[in-house]
Amino acid sequence: MRDDSIVREILTVAHEIVGGLFEPPPKMVDSITAWVVGTLAYRMETRLRLRLDDYEEHKDWSGVNFSRPRTVPGFVSVGDIDELEKVGVEGLKKRLRADIARMKKYISASPIKPRFVDKKWQRAFKIDLSGWKYLSRVKKADPENLKRAKHIYPSVKAEIDMRDNDSTTSAEWYIVQRRLVVHVDIYVEGSGLVEHPGETIRGLRRTIAHELRHFSQDYLRIIVGSHDKAGLPSRKHRTPDVEQSLGKNRKYVPPKVQKTIDRLESQGITSDIFHDLDDVEFYTELVGAIEEISDNLPYFKDNRKGALLSMVGAGEKLRGAYPLKFMLSLKQHAPGKWKKAVKEIVRALL
Repeated sequence: MRDDSIVREILTVAHEIVGGLFEPPPKMVDSITAWVVGTLAYRMETRLRLRLDDYEEHKDWSGVNFSRPRTVPGFVSVGDIDELEKVGVEGLKKRLRADIARMKKYISASPIKPRFVDKKWQRAFKIDLSGWKYLSRVKKADPENLKRAKHIYPSVKAEIDMRDNDSTTSAEWYIVQRRLVVHVDIYVEGSGLVEHPGETIRGLRRTIAHELRHFSQDYLRIIVGSHDKAGLPSRKHRTPDVEQSLGKNRKYVPPKVQKTIDRLESQGITSDIFHDLDDVEFYTELVGAIEEISDNLPYFKDNRKGALLSMVGAGEKLRGAYPLKFMLSLKQHAPGKWKKAVKEIVRALL
């Protein structure tokens, strides 16, 4: 049975209002986020239970002195020793039971039961457009375009790539395969789900929403019957020659592509900012900028406006409120996009 309170926690903890920006279908972001959280919780629940079993099975603690490593059982981690010295064995066991119970609630809140399929954590999610700000446009679409969209996108495939010792959480949208891959570190995100769940869920949701904006761009393109992508900045502000794929390592670079790269680099547009200037990434990166600035503004209660202007590269630089790389790239090489970005950031946060 699903716990409605924990469902609400997962689905609302990171819902943020960010101006009139290009947004993905919220129900799809919610469902995939809840599934990723549930799958992580499933893995963590197993690990926590194994730890608890070790402590339950070790009955005699009389000769153990936690300040003397040779007397400590081998299954006790260095991190556990500090806690054991403070709350004792029973206190640690009580905490592990509470963590396991919480993980079970996250698992129950997942819309699809976490399951390993073909050596992967993967699931197909239906196209749920309810609550999407562009739903009215979809309903008015040409029936043939709707039919085509349903044929191309019967669902969105989501996959979790579980990694160890890789602290970077990231995701990728593969447009040809209609597939979203979320890369997570079981130790970092799994431990985060135990120790600071709100922050961990917020970060996962932001990452998933970022990539689903790319799905939305393609879906709307099909709906309106356009060969151009949806969710791009206005034509007069675009930088069509710059694509993030130009900066990717290739064994062979076609002469025409190399010529474009050389021309861009002669203008000071190097490969490390191709992603920032790619039109497809404008709204996804803009929302990311709003989220990052929003996270930092509470540290500048006495000068929110000054801190915001500093971070967007529009005012005097303040210590700790350093300009974002994305905003500086726009300001220097795409001033039209930069002005649009500043306008949306100010609208969202001031």
